[in-house]
Amino acid sequence: MCASELGLRVEQAPEYAPQSGSRISVFGVFHDGRMDEKAWLPLEPKLAQAFGGSRTCETGYGKRLREGDNALLHQVDHLVRENGIDDDVLEKVAPAAQGDFILVLMLYKKVPELHDGGRMRTRATAAPVGIGRRPMRAGVSRYAPPAEDDHVFELSASVFSRAAHKLVAQVDLRYTGDDLDAAVASFAKRLETVVPGATCAGWSWPNPDEQALDASSEPDASAPLQ
Repeated sequence: MCASELGLRVEQAPEYAPQSGSRISVFGVFHDGRMDEKAWLPLEPKLAQAFGGSRTCETGYGKRLREGDNALLHQVDHLVRENGIDDDVLEKVAPAAQGDFILVLMLYKKVPELHDGGRMRTRATAAPVGIGRRPMRAGVSRYAPPAEDDHVFELSASVFSRAAHKLVAQVDLRYTGDDLDAAVASFAKRLETVVPGATCAGWSWPNPDEQALDASSEPDASAPLQ
């Protein structure tokens, strides 16, 4: 068993000044070269607490996006496969975000599976392939991760400003040890300093039921004129 070591780093664009009381829309988790809906579930209880003490936050990438705007979902998936998560991807979904900022997480190497006696067990995955580039952070230097290691857990959170139309801050966690629950809790506390006093905000995807109702109420162009 290797010794436990926790490293946290924060990067911010020079013009970004954290202000209390912002609203955050969580887009989801990027893992192994794609957006992974299930990866948010074990992280949510800890990370959502960074936003107003909530234990849940609605993610933008998921069922409501798929049902409300499937064309946008496919467009996002294509961009993510080609380039990873960057400004272009988040700008595409920004109109539907109800928050001032969009948060996207990047998970490397391991996915937490469950809590067990205050600890989270993980399952190792293959090293990311075709992961694309790390987020474009205008004004923030790129972060190059150390070499892959079976005992290393890496998690990153990037903050996209809807007003500035770009990523403005990032928090990185690198942890070696077996108490991932404590490591993610420390990560959440550091994230709070980047967006102090923030609360969760949801997403305004089209409602498929309303779309169907609107379509049924439109006149049939093929019907003969009376």
